[in-house]
Amino acid sequence: MSTPFPSGGRAIVEKMAAQFPALFVNDDEKQRQLTTKIGEQFAFTFGSQWGNKKRANLSDDFRSKDSIAVREADGTTSVWDMFSSGMAILVNDGDLPVPGSHANLPPSEAAFMPCTPVNHLNGGNGGTGGTTGGTTGITTPHGAPVDLGPVLAKLDAQMAEIAALRGMVQQLLDKPAPEITVPPVAFPVYEGDVAIRPLATGRVTLHPKTD
Repeated sequence: MSTPFPSGGRAIVEKMAAQFPALFVNDDEKQRQLTTKIGEQFAFTFGSQWGNKKRANLSDDFRSKDSIAVREADGTTSVWDMFSSGMAILVNDGDLPVPGSHANLPPSEAAFMPCTPVNHLNGGNGGTGGTTGGTTGITTPHGAPVDLGPVLAKLDAQMAEIAALRGMVQQLLDKPAPEITVPPVAFPVYEGDVAIRPLATGRVTLHPKTD
């Protein structure tokens, strides 16, 4: 049993082609870049079982230039060709892969290539940067918005506290240091005579000099 092309899949292909017109051309390498991005979007939107494909026993450099693929539950790979040579979009929602040449291909014929889930249509990797229904947040792979308002509010409060502490430190640094007066220290003057003789020992007594 083959998986049908997902509902909403053609709209994604159309939007991706419109969003990356420089890649939507009759050029193998550029088409391959667009196909990779579409595989990433399908993995984000429909799950990690969607991605790209290559011929079996070849390196990843031989990724198909225009095919979207799904890894079937039995381990086979089903494939749809998205573009004609004239760059017409061929896929339609609900289409089944062509039996024999595109449906349930064994690993000896086609290798499924997983794609990193990336939401190219809503601002970046993992769905970050999206705004849904007036709520600031991220969009999960299932399309449900996550409200980041409380987190952002706490972050703003912490930033305000940091700014206040920075201002207090700057005030301390700008404040001139107090002057410290050190009183003079008077040392007594001593007088006396000292005679040092070879091998002599004895005690020398000095007396304070009086003015």
